[in-house]
Amino acid sequence: MSDNSTFASSFERARQHDGDAFLALVRGVDGTLRRYVHRHLSPTLHAIVGVDDVLQDVALLLFERIDRFPPDLDESEFAAYAMQITKHRLVDIARSMVPGTNGAVDAEASEPQASASRTGSVTRGDDRRKLREAVDRLPSDQAAVVRAVVFDGNSVRATAESCAISNEAVRQRLARARARLRELFGVDPE
Repeated sequence: MSDNSTFASSFERARQHDGDAFLALVRGVDGTLRRYVHRHLSPTLHAIVGVDDVLQDVALLLFERIDRFPPDLDESEFAAYAMQITKHRLVDIARSMVPGTNGAVDAEASEPQASASRTGSVTRGDDRRKLREAVDRLPSDQAAVVRAVVFDGNSVRATAESCAISNEAVRQRLARARARLRELFGVDPE
């Protein structure tokens, strides 16, 4: 998506929660984010959470926040936001592996921040509230793993242990929850 007018049009539609426009924006940064995650996800963390899982979390966070981004955001600024959210998600995952923390991560401290010149349009509280409301509408088994992994920053392994299920069951529930959340937010999968 190199044409600025094409990006601006897609971005405006995505801010109105047009699923196709949002997917076009995400596809525009997918390669860059995918390479970054692949390079920075340690083998230990990769065994717990895959590149696609991280990118799905990032896409959900972008989707819930996009209407809070400045309306005049350009393509490079959008890519910077996406990269910042990706970096913070990887930090959250790594923190969840630190012994003695039980996966607890300070949500406010780990929340990606907007650039200093753009802070006025992005509010964290409303975005998290919308996502939490959507998660509350999921089946209880799916909601539990989303809360544990996405909100609390627990690893798949720690979540599996706390729920007395296998790592694969956690991954399956996360995949189903992500698919359902895409439906709830009106985003069509590829």
